[in-house]
Amino acid sequence: AAPSTASTATSAPFLSVPAVSYRAYLANGKWQATRRNGKAAGKAGMHMRQFKASLEGTMDGGIQYAICSNAGEWQSGFADGVVAGDATKNLTALRIELTGSVAELCDVWYRVRVSNYGWLGWTRNGADAGSDSGTCPIEAVKVRIARKGTIGDMAGSPYYYTRQLNGVDISGWDEGIDIATTDAQFIIIKATEGVSTTGKPATRFNPWYTTWADQTLATGRLLGFYHYANGGDAVKEADEFYNAIKAYKGRAIACLDWEGEGNKLFDTGMDVAWCKKFLDRLKSKFGGTPYLYTSKNYTNAYNWSTVAQTYPLWGAQYPDYEDVLGYQWDPWQSSEPWGAWGTLPTIFQYTGTGKLEQNGGIDYFDFDLFYGTTDDWATYL
Repeated sequence: AAPSTASTATSAPFLSVPAVSYRAYLANGKWQATRRNGKAAGKAGMHMRQFKASLEGTMDGGIQYAICSNAGEWQSGFADGVVAGDATKNLTALRIELTGSVAELCDVWYRVRVSNYGWLGWTRNGADAGSDSGTCPIEAVKVRIARKGTIGDMAGSPYYYTRQLNGVDISGWDEGIDIATTDAQFIIIKATEGVSTTGKPATRFNPWYTTWADQTLATGRLLGFYHYANGGDAVKEADEFYNAIKAYKGRAIACLDWEGEGNKLFDTGMDVAWCKKFLDRLKSKFGGTPYLYTSKNYTNAYNWSTVAQTYPLWGAQYPDYEDVLGYQWDPWQSSEPWGAWGTLPTIFQYTGTGKLEQNGGIDYFDFDLFYGTTDDWATYL
């Protein structure tokens, strides 16, 4: 659905928001009929090459737009009905903004359909919509105007990076989740914590981990597991984790979660040695290359070089605890590096309060961004 125009929207001196009209020129050499107010301009399976838009009504302001062709350089300076684009080049991304007084009172919302993927999410007011690849050009576009203050419906990310994957991580706190209706390309599941005192795997914190893992694989998503460290015997904790996930060897990545709550060795100066011992043991048994999960603060608190030279980082940093509506392709992070891992982690957890259109029946997700492709993911299995 297009963003709604609820009654809570900011009041305005005009009776109604302006209409927006727009047209798409396709690779078949034809302009499609004019569309208005959220209707699709373009055609599935046919690449879009030119675009133009204008506002309808009498008010101070207009609409402007920028385009990217063939995943190349951005071109701007198009506005109010002027044709943007080259009839011989496919559009891969666009930006749309309002100008003048109307920009102070309204938002312009838009979304695009890209080849080999489908409709992307709604975005607004000059943000990027499209993809970074010439193999995924725009096929169609929808545009509409809404008063400021409107809470728009969300349908995923507005931009498709071919070398980034969006995912979530879940634990026993997410009881009742429906994996089949969870919008994610990968899911990392808590399997164990500490060491069991019963002789059975320490899965008391998440008894559904195998059910969720099987559903993740059955629905074509990438799978990962993590173990929450308690700072006991590193070898025993690694073996606990391995015994719980060994049936998924070669099909899932494995991660060590190193943080403070319930972890008696966290931030004691023994962190690096303990984590390396755990990871070495896990790698020797499970294979692949396991990850270390920790916050950005702790990547800089110690010299992790002996870990970083072998093991990738799943790093966490949040700007705040406000709701995050939909995946972010370029989420905020502070300017300092990730310690021995450099400028970026391999997986970045950037919020604990993520909300999706398909949230799987739970309130919030931890959102994670994997910097790579599915083939890159496979190198850690």
